[in-house]
Amino acid sequence: MRYMGMLKALAISAALVLPVVACAAGKDEKPAASGGSQVTVVGTNYCLGCALKKEHGAAAQCSKYGHRHSLKVEKAVDGSGKELAALRGRTLSYLDNEKSEQLVKGEVFHKERVEVKGRLYEAESVIEVVEIKSP
Repeated sequence: MRYMGMLKALAISAALVLPVVACAAGKDEKPAASGGSQVTVVGTNYCLGCALKKEHGAAAQCSKYGHRHSLKVEKAVDGSGKELAALRGRTLSYLDNEKSEQLVKGEVFHKERVEVKGRLYEAESVIEVVEIKSP
């Protein structure tokens, strides 16, 4: 009986650890080319915390923890140039990577209007930046 209890504990431990190990093993892999849809978005790069604090009295502490910029969408088009009207007015977060660093930190593009080309993960409201321009 004691042996069965140990086997159950071992099986539970393996079930909890294996997904973490599998995830860590693939962390350096490039994302599949089919992930997300190609878009070009024009909007304003702004600190979401500061905006929520100013407009709604949110308890953002950007001066203590740093600004976290997002993209307020004015216009978006897909890879074939078709307008994506449902994105107008939405806020998109940036996928953290080397290409989005200037946008996320806001040191260069704080409160600036920008054109961002990249891949949209619409369900998550995230854009993976490929290119940044001033429109």
